[in-house]
Amino acid sequence: MSEKLPSEYLPIIAMLDPATYTTQTGTGSCGHMFTDIVDMSKYRGAMFVLFTGAFSTAGSIVCDLVEMATSYVSLGTTITGKSATALLETGLDLNKQVVLNLDSSELTAGYDWVALKATLTSGDCLFGALGIGIDPRFSEAYTSISYGDLSSVDEIVT
Repeated sequence: MSEKLPSEYLPIIAMLDPATYTTQTGTGSCGHMFTDIVDMSKYRGAMFVLFTGAFSTAGSIVCDLVEMATSYVSLGTTITGKSATALLETGLDLNKQVVLNLDSSELTAGYDWVALKATLTSGDCLFGALGIGIDPRFSEAYTSISYGDLSSVDEIVT
C-alpha cells in the first residue's frame, strides 16, 4: 500500500449538490449557481466536473471557472480559456459530464479564489458539480477531516 491514500492527495474541495435547478433558482436573471469557493493558494491545481441528468424541453446550461481576489463570489470574473461549450437538451446532452482543469499558475496575480459557475440560460436541468484539489501544498488537515476535504465529506474508507 502506498504511503498516502488517493483521498489524501486528491481531496474534494468544492461541491454544487445535485438537484433540479431552474433559471429562477440562482442569482441574477439567468440562474447562476456556484460550487464552494476554493482557496487555490493551497493547491497547485484543480479539476472541476459538472455532471448533468435530465433537461426540460429546450433547456441549456453553460459552465466556466471564475476567479476572485476575495472569497466573495459575486466579484468573480471568468478565467480565460476556462469555459465549456453549452450543454443542450436539443443536443442530447443529458447524462453528460464536462471537465475543467486548472493550474494555479493560470490565475491572475492576486486572484487566489476559484469556483465553478453553472448558468442555466433556459429551462431547467438536473445537475451537480464536484471540485478536486490537485497536489495540495500542505500535508496537514487544514479544512476538515482529511487533507483539505470539505466538511460535508462524511466518510473516507481506507
